[in-house]
Amino acid sequence: MRNRLLNYFNAVAGKLANTYELSSTVQNHSDKGFQRELAVKEILSRHLPMRLEAKLGGHIFGYNQEDSKQIDIMVVNDTGINFLEHEKPFYPIENIAAAFTIKSKISSNELKDCLENLASIPQVFENIIRFDSLHPSAFLKFRELFPVLFIFAYSGIDGATLLKEVEKFYSENSHIPINRRPAGILVNKQAYIKRNVSPTQDLEGNAIPPNEFRLVKLGNGIEGYPFLHIFNSINDYGKIIKTQLSILTEQL
Repeated sequence: MRNRLLNYFNAVAGKLANTYELSSTVQNHSDKGFQRELAVKEILSRHLPMRLEAKLGGHIFGYNQEDSKQIDIMVVNDTGINFLEHEKPFYPIENIAAAFTIKSKISSNELKDCLENLASIPQVFENIIRFDSLHPSAFLKFRELFPVLFIFAYSGIDGATLLKEVEKFYSENSHIPINRRPAGILVNKQAYIKRNVSPTQDLEGNAIPPNEFRLVKLGNGIEGYPFLHIFNSINDYGKIIKTQLSILTEQL
């Protein structure tokens, strides 16, 4: 089954690579970018749990906080109010399962822009979310994990350079909370920078501390691996809203 899933997501990576090549024939730069964002949004829509939906381009707001910068794709749940009267929708942070920034080609400067955009997302407000679980740490754990954040690029700098740039950015911006740092940075079919929220081990059994960025070089039949990580991470959110999460919209 694992090989089947990996082959499946390898094909998804290939489909997005083909979209990148096909969209290169579009002359208008903004139309080209839109087509590439739309392709990622459609891939997400075909794999998300039923109570989650991918939305293009908008802003995220939070209680008594500044709105986020432009977020290319937001994955929202079905438990709160929609605000869709404008061309650019906006959503309360309590309704966001995941957020993505999309780049055609990621450079050091483009990476910085993506990381700053994700860092601008407001924090969840405790009085708006209610958990059926009585465990006192339920809210803190939820806020630590969600929304899960990703950067997707169709092409860009090599993985080793990308990892160094990420580490440099956060060494210079250590004030950015851990929960506003991406869980994954994918350069399609090339490299994946992954952040595990829990301690784990590499393939050789070496310990990997939590929240450390690690490089996964893609190729040799594992081009689709990042999508397994992305969808498993978002699916964890789906499990929570199915069983124990309520959004108190009257508090917004």
